Amino acid sequence: MKRLYSYLIAALAVSIIACWSTTPAHAQLGIAGGANFDNIGDIRSGEDEGRFDNATGFHVGIFYDLAVGPVAVRPGLFYADVGTFDFSGVEGIEDNVDIDMLELPIDVRLRLATLPIIRPYATAGPVFQLARQRGDGFDNLNMAANIGLGAELSFPGFPLTLMPELRYAFGISRFTDGFDFGDTVTVETGGERLNTFMLRLGVKF
Repeated sequence: MKRLYSYLIAALAVSIIACWSTTPAHAQLGIAGGANFDNIGDIRSGEDEGRFDNATGFHVGIFYDLAVGPVAVRPGLFYADVGTFDFSGVEGIEDNVDIDMLELPIDVRLRLATLPIIRPYATAGPVFQLARQRGDGFDNLNMAANIGLGAELSFPGFPLTLMPELRYAFGISRFTDGFDFGDTVTVETGGERLNTFMLRLGVKF
């Protein structure tokens, strides 16, 4: 499964590069990056509880924006430093857990208005995640969904389009497998999920 996921990441990267080499007038390649503010739900087993403090990280990557009228499909490939979580009270895991991941968001972007300089839009879509972390008890393969608001900013005489965005990604698949509370192993039915607020600035060429 991990190998299949790696192939998916590689295929998307190759597809974006290949599309860039034959980019039509209504499609553009871009880069984007920003800050992310991450939260993993608390883990509980009876009266025992393990708690993650919120973490702050960053993300950077590329995207391919293919527009048809007011609607665009925008796949991307991003590296995300989720941050360092302070996790105490649970045996079998380090107090500080560093997590980073590769993300494949596939956004559907809907333009809300067309003004001379600013064109606001909304986005939504799935996010496939391949996580790498130090510590046991985490799932490496995850799926999330994201929603967001942004705007295309085009200035006269400036060749690039700026795209500031506010995004929220919420976990669909569980992010954890279970942890030890003393002699008790906790495996929640729903599992704890990773939720993320993101501030992003994209640039389309």
